[in-house]
Amino acid sequence: MIQVNYRRGLGTTLVKVPIWLGAATGVQVVVVISIYETVAGNVPMLALAYHRGAANNPVTAISFGTRQLHATIAGVNNFGGAQIVGVGIGGAAACNAANIPLYQLQLPSVLLLNGVNPANLPAGYVIPANYTLDLFMIQQEILASY
Repeated sequence: MIQVNYRRGLGTTLVKVPIWLGAATGVQVVVVISIYETVAGNVPMLALAYHRGAANNPVTAISFGTRQLHATIAGVNNFGGAQIVGVGIGGAAACNAANIPLYQLQLPSVLLLNGVNPANLPAGYVIPANYTLDLFMIQQEILASY
């Protein structure tokens, strides 16, 4: 499940996460991408990843925009789970190129493929431990739409 918030707070979305990951659903992973107000042509962005069984707390929180998060968002700093890392946090490198390890969002294959019959996968397909979302690539797609 991927939820994108554009220029609005996280409150409503964070209330929905426990529902999406609840026992009545088959959702195993929720990724929340928040895109905040542009300031001087730069955009703060935040990625949160939630996994089933992680007590509805994010396991990953990454600031990946072209500007640091607003102090009130960064001040929360853990959302009850992962510490925020990335742009504007503790002197982290800018998210300005592909393949920067800090900006690789790792999603466990075991959760993403939950319920998939291995017989339905292509012959010889080797399931990686994680699937990776490069947040720089997502950032670039977001910026291209501005």
